[in-house]
Amino acid sequence: MKKHLFAVAIIILTGCTFKKEPQIADSDAVSGVVRLSYSTVPLLYGVFDENDAKKTAASQCGKWGYASAQRYGDLIHTCSLYSGPMCMKETVTLEYQCGLKIQDMAR
Repeated sequence: MKKHLFAVAIIILTGCTFKKEPQIADSDAVSGVVRLSYSTVPLLYGVFDENDAKKTAASQCGKWGYASAQRYGDLIHTCSLYSGPMCMKETVTLEYQCGLKIQDMAR
């Protein structure tokens, strides 16, 4: 019985991983920057598909007339909900820089 409880405790303490789909959180057409984000909670770790995130950013860049999007910088982790000293909800942000304007590529 103790072995079963120990195994259950290990599973609970290691947390679970869930696929996240970063959504556009902020964007600036003039500077060509797209920020995507997703939220996580304690013990539930979010993972995202880099290709899907890049497609989302590239789609936004395309609406502004840019040819592509490239991720830059590290993931930005920001606590968006505290309960005492513990973070209860974390927002993870990815930043993308739009590439050349499509009309610039024709030159």
